[in-house]
Amino acid sequence: MTGWRRGLYCALGSLLPSLAWGFVPSTTSAGAPISWPERSLTYYLNEVGSDDLSLDEVEASVTASFKPWTLEDCSDLSLTYGGLTSRSEVGFSNRGDNINVVTWVEQGWPHADGVIAVTTVTYCTQAGGGCPYNGAILDADVEMNGEEFRFTNSAADRVLFDIANTLTHEVGHFIGLDHTPVRLATMYASAVASTLAVTPAAMKRVATGKCASVSAMTVPVAIALK
Repeated sequence: MTGWRRGLYCALGSLLPSLAWGFVPSTTSAGAPISWPERSLTYYLNEVGSDDLSLDEVEASVTASFKPWTLEDCSDLSLTYGGLTSRSEVGFSNRGDNINVVTWVEQGWPHADGVIAVTTVTYCTQAGGGCPYNGAILDADVEMNGEEFRFTNSAADRVLFDIANTLTHEVGHFIGLDHTPVRLATMYASAVASTLAVTPAAMKRVATGKCASVSAMTVPVAIALK
C-alpha cells in the first residue's frame, strides 16, 4: 500500500530578519519516518520552465537548489539532474515509468490559493509488494505556482519570489523533511517576497542523513496575494 503527503510553501506579508535552524522528519500517518531507500536520486525539469525567466536561468536556479542538500556535512544523498523532460504529471503510477519532476504551473493552479509551491511525496505504508519498508519514498514531484506568483533569480527583485529560496525548501520535502516551527529556518512553512536564497549550508550531519537548516537574512516586504 502507498500513501502520499504534500509539503505546502505559503506566502507571508512580512518577516523580521533573523538567523535560525531546525528540521523535522516527515512521517507516515502511523508515525514511521519516511525516507528514500536509495541514496542516489535523479530529478528532471519540465521543459516549459517558468514564464518569468529564461529556461537557462531556471535550470541554473533549480540545480542550485538541489545541490546544498548533497553537501558532505549535510547528507549522504546524491541528487543528480537528469535534464529537461516533456513530462509534467505529478504523483506515482503503479504502471511504472515514474520520474521525479519539477514543473511550473502557469495556469490552472490545482492547489489552495496563496501557496507558492507544493511537493507531492508518495511513500509506502507497509512493507511488501515493491515496498522495501514502511515509509519508503517511491516518488516526489514539485509544482511551482507561476499563476499567482512571479519568480526571480536575483535578490534585487524585492517583490518577486526567489526560485532558489522556494525550491531549496521544497527539496527538503523531496528528501523526507517536514516543516519546522523555527520561524526562519529553511523548512519553515512560509516565506516573503525578496527572501534571499536560502541553503542548508554549515549544518551538522545527523544519524538519519538529513540536515538541520540555517536561514539567510530576509528583507521584510508587504505583498498583496490577490
